[in-house]
Amino acid sequence: MKDNILNALVIDDNEVNTIVLANMLELFGITSDQANSGFHALELLTEKEYGIVFMDHVMPIMDGVQTTKAIRDLPDPYNRIIIIALTSSVTEEIRRLYQCCGANDVYAKPLGLLELATILKQWCLQSSDMGITALEESSTNYDDSIIKDLVMEISEINYDIGLRYAIGDPKHYINILRISLKDIKTCLDLVLQGHENEQLNDIRIGVHNMKSVFTNIGALELAGLANNLEQSVIKLDVSILDSYYHYFTERILSFYKKLEGNLAAYDVMMNKMLQEEKLCLSLTREEYEQSICNTIYYIKRFDYSAILEKLEILIKRGRPEYRGELELAIEDIKNYQYENTLLRLTSIKNEMDRSSISAEAD
Repeated sequence: MKDNILNALVIDDNEVNTIVLANMLELFGITSDQANSGFHALELLTEKEYGIVFMDHVMPIMDGVQTTKAIRDLPDPYNRIIIIALTSSVTEEIRRLYQCCGANDVYAKPLGLLELATILKQWCLQSSDMGITALEESSTNYDDSIIKDLVMEISEINYDIGLRYAIGDPKHYINILRISLKDIKTCLDLVLQGHENEQLNDIRIGVHNMKSVFTNIGALELAGLANNLEQSVIKLDVSILDSYYHYFTERILSFYKKLEGNLAAYDVMMNKMLQEEKLCLSLTREEYEQSICNTIYYIKRFDYSAILEKLEILIKRGRPEYRGELELAIEDIKNYQYENTLLRLTSIKNEMDRSSISAEAD
């Protein structure tokens, strides 16, 4: 089924995984929605037309295999959608499972751009190398020295690998690190609780999810440690499980504190720069209106960094009556809520248009 894919559905209970893949899909001109469970995915699939589904394997309650079967049981045309299964470890057993339940292919996650280009070239008429070109262009668009210095202070992170998963954009990367910090805390709490209550499955789920988070931010050593602990749980290797568990949790807690501290330092630096920039001259009404129009243009193109840059200028140099709404727009865009951001900016533009008409009438 080779279609001209316009929309993709990314299914994963890990928020960082969905954001990373959604960012990469944007480079190929493909918009995406994200589902955090199999049940959520089934709801979305019957409400909107998608060309391809990227399916996580390990999910609570309803895993990737069960979700794939449920999609294939849907009525036509929903049951004919392309399904690409993603798993941290591709084995022959997993391939057979997905082949039997109707998936089109299985790939190891996280996907790289070359792998994604291969998938899209095979299953749709659009693109093959567009994403690689976009990555190369975007990697030189921003001065990332501040972010790079802060991240490289953390020895567990390979900045270049993490930046690549953030499609070469430091502002994407810093946002992924923020979400990862939250996810690491959630997963670590689950692991600690599982150990205290002797629930090995909770430990397995926690370290499995952390493995993906660490890979996405370039912390490959920690991803390896998470994989080792996961395998110990799966094999019920009690002889090393307890001692390895303590080593693992100490390493993760240390990493968490370093990342948390460096992100806080970044925020302090950015706030200081914002305060200094408040002294900049305000935009004229004409400049402000044009900047609003430019921001709307970038929102429609899903140009994350350009949107943030324009919104920050509008807040720093713009009209105070719209500051609150623009600050909410920044929060929306940081959560990749492009539609909400567009609604806010369009509302401001319409209000300014009405004000201009009223002034002309007077």
